Amino acid sequence: MTKKKASEVFVQRLAALEYIANNIRDALALLKRSVEGKLPIGERNTKILRLSLCHYIINNLVSLFDRNKKRNTLFSIAENFKGEFPKNFFSEYLSIIEKLRTELSNDLGRMRKNRNLSSAHLGASDKEKLGWNPQIAQKLEEWFGQESSAAKTKELEFITPINVLEMKIIHNVPKICAALVDLQMMEMAYD
Repeated sequence: MTKKKASEVFVQRLAALEYIANNIRDALALLKRSVEGKLPIGERNTKILRLSLCHYIINNLVSLFDRNKKRNTLFSIAENFKGEFPKNFFSEYLSIIEKLRTELSNDLGRMRKNRNLSSAHLGASDKEKLGWNPQIAQKLEEWFGQESSAAKTKELEFITPINVLEMKIIHNVPKICAALVDLQMMEMAYD
């Protein structure tokens, strides 16, 4: 691949990552407004909107942090283009992304399991005991008089819209966006 072609492909892939990161940021703002009751669209529509936003946010954050070199991810962009740029071009960027991945590994693990109540059963094995955290499971038992499964581990707990907003990874979305913008600025300066 020529330097010009590599640069074009890099810019396209970086733009796609920035687009997803910015959409996650915007989806989070919309989810927050919904949870705060600031969207007058009716209860049923609000539930569907929250469900859709949770799926979008969860699935795209997990995808961004994927390590698969064949996909366009925060890691693979550096791996796939390391030969096209100077030796330490990606070092600061990768340091930031790796630090975020390490700090946010619990949230990412939970999101990888994608334990949203509505879709948890799709990826669960027979050995995994999914469900609410023990406190909520106990309240559900009291209210409905039936046993609600309590997840064996935090990773297997259902993720609610409020859980999404409370996750540490969510508070780091601006750092992800900033790292991508910085990478773009570096590429422009290199060009």
